[in-house]
Order: sequence, then C-alpha cells, then structure tokens
Amino acid sequence: PPYNLIKTSSITFRLEVALAGFSKEEVNVYTENNKLFVEGNSARDDEAIEYIHKGVASREFTRVWTISDDVIIESVDFIDGILCIDLRRVIPDHQKRRDWL
Repeated sequence: PPYNLIKTSSITFRLEVALAGFSKEEVNVYTENNKLFVEGNSARDDEAIEYIHKGVASREFTRVWTISDDVIIESVDFIDGILCIDLRRVIPDHQKRRDWL
C-alpha cells in the first residue's frame, strides 16, 4: 500500500499508510529485530460479490520497514482508512547538543 513518511520535528516522524478497504481489526502492527511490520488480512469473502470494477484492493499484504536502534514507536492509530505510526528518535545524552559558552 502507498505510504507517506513525514518529518514532524528534528527527532519525530509520522508514517502514514493508506489502507482503504481494511478495518482496524484486519491490521496488525509490530516490531521485531529492528524492523517495523504492517500486515493486513482481509476477512471478506469477495467471491460472493460480482464487481463491475474493483479499484480498492483487499488482498493480504505485509510491508516491512527497517528502523534503527535509536527509534521507538510512540503511538499507532487507525483513523479513516489511514494507519498513522508516530516514531521518535531517542538521542543519548552524550550525543545531545550542549552549549558551553
């Protein structure tokens, strides 16, 4: 599915994934081994429906993004067919800016 990666500040980002045709219950989001997984499993029976034109895909999918060790998931929301994942880069104290004079 198509997605946007938006920089909201110098250390925060938002990943928006367009999931038209999927409900919240059909979407699974998890992390494992520095990877962010988004899976969609449609439970609908499309064989019973006769489509004239089918422009919205409802097949199962898995999308994977590699994230670095210093990135954490702050929140995951599913609003109006858009999956929003807020990410934050955690900067260790020894890498933060310090003004000395």
